[in-house]
Amino acid sequence: MGDQRFLVGRGAFRFEIVDACSFINLNTAAEEQLYRLPLTSEQIDSLLDWRSGDLNARPEGAKDEYYNSLANPYNAALRPMDTVDEVLLVKGFTPQTLYSIPQEVVTSQYLVQGGPEEQPLMIQLATVDSRSPIGTRPDGQARLDLNAASAQQLAQVGVSQGIAQAIVQRRNQVGTFTGFGDVLLLPGMNINDAAAILDNCRVGEATTQVGRINVNTASEAVLNSIPGFTPDISSAMASRQQSGGLQTLGELTTIPGLTPEVLASSIDLLALGSQTFVVRVIGQFGSRETALEAVVEIVEGQPVLRKVRKPALPEVYTLWRWNRAPTADVGVWGNS
Repeated sequence: MGDQRFLVGRGAFRFEIVDACSFINLNTAAEEQLYRLPLTSEQIDSLLDWRSGDLNARPEGAKDEYYNSLANPYNAALRPMDTVDEVLLVKGFTPQTLYSIPQEVVTSQYLVQGGPEEQPLMIQLATVDSRSPIGTRPDGQARLDLNAASAQQLAQVGVSQGIAQAIVQRRNQVGTFTGFGDVLLLPGMNINDAAAILDNCRVGEATTQVGRINVNTASEAVLNSIPGFTPDISSAMASRQQSGGLQTLGELTTIPGLTPEVLASSIDLLALGSQTFVVRVIGQFGSRETALEAVVEIVEGQPVLRKVRKPALPEVYTLWRWNRAPTADVGVWGNS
């Protein structure tokens, strides 16, 4: 939380490292998830239109025809957003959407218990940069690709013979799976089979995935945005975080309410790890302060700086949920 202040000569700094996968990625969030946020149907249609290469606007959305008619015209991006603030260019979005507490929730439930004052700001929930590793198990072993594995290979990792054969048969008759959700809806799927599949398998050859939510680091508000998650499921998941979190994806089946049917609607949005992090820093020299926020991605075991931005002060203390006064001073160099 950036509570400590590190003293360096006549200057000082505070910092925090946050998992980017603990936020909702506005570039990948599906329509169903967006409807769980404090957004209007116009905002949702317009956001989906903004990031989509399709030239046809949704019923309440907008493409170039709308944006070109503005007093200061511009084109729709038709691509993923570079920053969260870019959403302010999208039809229906205002600074109040990102930076104010929602007073009237039109299309969603409250994301946390309580009234409007207890709700998080949209800017505190959102990101456009998040990537998770999905190619290996926690022990480092490669996962089986459900679009290529034989029934025998699936049985060897704990999948029942009946479900293993059903996976191969469905693949041969219908085609490749597009996600875990398709697999978990197979007739006869039970908790044990679901756990074995989630622990040991993947869908496709990709080793990373953009936009998944890390259930071990996401806030209860973010968890409540996940399709299929009820407040009770989110609360149980938040409680599990306090006791060390989940070690494997299969342990999701131990969360009360997360049946294979419920998981089918949410599992392809979930992850346990992350390789994208947000580094927040406030530097001080005398009475002057400046804030920086960087996006760092871990690539082949090495940190790679992707983005740096300079958020405005003093609002950054509220946005980052930092106390203005540090809890302790730590001498680093030139101080004792």
